[in-house]
Amino acid sequence: LSRSFPEVVGSLGVQTDQWYASMIQKVMENPERYPLWKVNEGTLMRRCDNPRDLLEVSDPWKIVVPKPSRRVLIQEHHDQPTAGHLGTFKTLHRLKDWYYWPG
Repeated sequence: LSRSFPEVVGSLGVQTDQWYASMIQKVMENPERYPLWKVNEGTLMRRCDNPRDLLEVSDPWKIVVPKPSRRVLIQEHHDQPTAGHLGTFKTLHRLKDWYYWPG
């Protein structure tokens, strides 16, 4: 998986996901209140310190995906020829190595 998704996040989700936009504002205004969150070049990131999540990924910071962008992300990584059509469960499991969304 590549980490080229921030462009898609910026173009599809931020404008329509009020929670995402609100979190960016909160983290930027009071970073000390949100130690597990940061904003990197306009992209919301969340630190994931769960050892199970870090077994295969060296970077604990994951890109937070706005709700309107999640379907595009899943389709993009499920339908790629190199993805091997793993099915929904395995595709989601693989995406969670690099991306985060609440719920």
